[in-house]
Amino acid sequence: VTDMQRVAFALSASGADITNINGHNLLGDSTYNRAKVKPLNTQGANAVAYALLLLDSKNYTVPSNAKTNRGNMINMLVKAELPDGGFALFGDNPDIDMTSIVMQALSPYKNRTAVKEILNKCVDILSSRQDPSGGYKSFSNEISCESTAQVVLCLTAMGINPATNEGFIKNGNSVMDGLSVFNLDGGAFCHFKDGKPDNMATYQALCALVSTYRFMNGQKSFYDFSEKAKPNTVRINKHYKKNTVKSKLNKSKSNTSKPKKNSSSASSVQDTQKPTDKVEFITTAPTKAKKRTAIKESTEIEETTIALTNNNSQKENKSKTKSENKRTPLYIDFAVLTLAYIALAVVKRRQK
Repeated sequence: VTDMQRVAFALSASGADITNINGHNLLGDSTYNRAKVKPLNTQGANAVAYALLLLDSKNYTVPSNAKTNRGNMINMLVKAELPDGGFALFGDNPDIDMTSIVMQALSPYKNRTAVKEILNKCVDILSSRQDPSGGYKSFSNEISCESTAQVVLCLTAMGINPATNEGFIKNGNSVMDGLSVFNLDGGAFCHFKDGKPDNMATYQALCALVSTYRFMNGQKSFYDFSEKAKPNTVRINKHYKKNTVKSKLNKSKSNTSKPKKNSSSASSVQDTQKPTDKVEFITTAPTKAKKRTAIKESTEIEETTIALTNNNSQKENKSKTKSENKRTPLYIDFAVLTLAYIALAVVKRRQK
C-alpha cells in the first residue's frame, strides 16, 4: 500500500485527480478504503502515517461510508507508540526514520492532548539520538543520509529550525551540517559517508532541502499540496554564507571602476557576481532586516552586472562594425566568381 501511496503523492503533486485514475480511486484505495483488502496498519505505523499525510496534502474529504477515517488513523498511530516513546517499523526500539515519519503525519494535530504528549517525547528522542556530527544512525546502526533527511523533514513540519535550534546542535554541528557530509562533488548524495552516489539518498536529501527552503521562506510544509507555493525572489543561497552578498557587492564595485578589456574576462566577472542556483546548507536563520538588506544589495549587484553587460555588448558591436567595414563579405566574393565563370563560359561557346 505504501507503493500506491507514493504513486498517489506523485500524481497529486503533478496536478492529477487521484480520485479518478483510469476509473480507479487511488486516494481511497490507498487510504480510507484500504481495509476492503487488508487493514491499513498491516505494515504497522508506516502506511497509516503516509495515508494521513496523503489525505491532508490537499485536505481531501473522507466519505461518511469509508472504512477508515482520520480519527481512526490518528488512534492507530497513538496505539503504535512504543512504551518508552517513539515508533519503529519492527521491534521495540524506536528507529529514527519511522519516528520522524509519524511525527510529520501527526504534526497538524499537535493541539490534541494525546498527540501533543507523543510529539514532545519524540522530539526529546530525536534530540538525544543525534550524533556529534549532526547526523542520525539508520537501521544498520551507521549514520546515513536518509535518516538525517527524515529528521530534517520532521523538524520543519514541526516548525523547528534544523539549523539553529539548540536542541539539535551537537558538538557545534546542526542537522543540516550532518546532512551536508553526504553531498558529493557531482551534486548527488551518498547513503553512507564517503560512499558512491545513491538514488534514494539523493531524492530524500532533495526533499529535505526543499522542505528547509520552504520553511525558511515562510511557505507551507513539504507535504502540503493545497495550492502552489508563491514564487520567491530571494534565492536560497542568500540565507546561508555570512557576508556573501557584501563580498559580491564589493567585487562588482571594483570591477566597475576597472573594467576588463576582453569580453572573456568580463563574462567571468559576471559569473562571480550572479547568484547561482546551487544549494548551500543553512548555517544561520535569516532575520527580516537581513532579508531586506540582502534584497537591496542584490538589486545593486544586478544593476552593476547589467551595466557591465551593456558596456561589453557595446564594445563587441563596435568591434564587429569595424571588422565588417575592413573585410569584404564572403557572399560578394562568391557572386563575383560566379559572374566571372559565366562570362568565361559564354566566350568559349562563341569561339566554338
